[in-house]
Amino acid sequence: MADSPRLAPVRRPIVFWGPKNSGKTTFLGRMLMRPAEFDDAGEWHVAPADERSGDYAAEVLETLRREGAVRPTLVTERPFRFKLQRRRRRWLRPDYTEWDLVVLDPKGELFMRNRLRESDDGSMLQLIAEAHGLLLLIDPAGNAADSYWEMFADNIHEFVTAMKEGGNGSRMLDGMNRIRVPTAVCLTKMDLFPECDDALVFLQQRLGPAFDLVQRSFTNYRVFASSALASPPWGLLPPLQWLTADTRIRLPF
Repeated sequence: MADSPRLAPVRRPIVFWGPKNSGKTTFLGRMLMRPAEFDDAGEWHVAPADERSGDYAAEVLETLRREGAVRPTLVTERPFRFKLQRRRRRWLRPDYTEWDLVVLDPKGELFMRNRLRESDDGSMLQLIAEAHGLLLLIDPAGNAADSYWEMFADNIHEFVTAMKEGGNGSRMLDGMNRIRVPTAVCLTKMDLFPECDDALVFLQQRLGPAFDLVQRSFTNYRVFASSALASPPWGLLPPLQWLTADTRIRLPF
């Protein structure tokens, strides 16, 4: 009997972040619920990485199945951990890749109040300092340009400081302290805006001056549109595909 395929994780995680009501839990829940809805090829899958995250995922899935939406997530200062896995057929043999996904503060309270350094001895900032990619979720439905300005100004400064303190500054920052880590900016709830045909322009219009902070702070970002509650959900996989495009690892058997 052939040995089971081995999964080799990419140690630097993809980190979800975003403020209250940005849709982090719903986004993740839909990817856990029915992978075929967001991936016609059936290659991609998201799974919990530990027991605590598995309990959280089970609660989210049950609420989605029963109510079609998720309840406000409880505040937690411990991140939830998942695995993003891809399985493809290559010359009649399966090819596996795997990435770590980390959801920081699903409620979004710590980001809005800039309490990242107080949380769990700074472990959240350490995860950001080691990140392979950032997935920033933004709710364009609310009129929260001022809140986003404050959140970006406070948190991006903390990100940069953590990257320097972690010894990764030369790799993750450019000479002007702009973040080089690939950052997917994902607009959620975009089923409410069917007239939108350019996510980048739409984001700039909704956030106003707050968008300038994104432009000035990140050198490698891309804007995506998505809807986790549409039927079927759409736009969930492209930002993750973009973030993982440069880290695909061919695994031996």
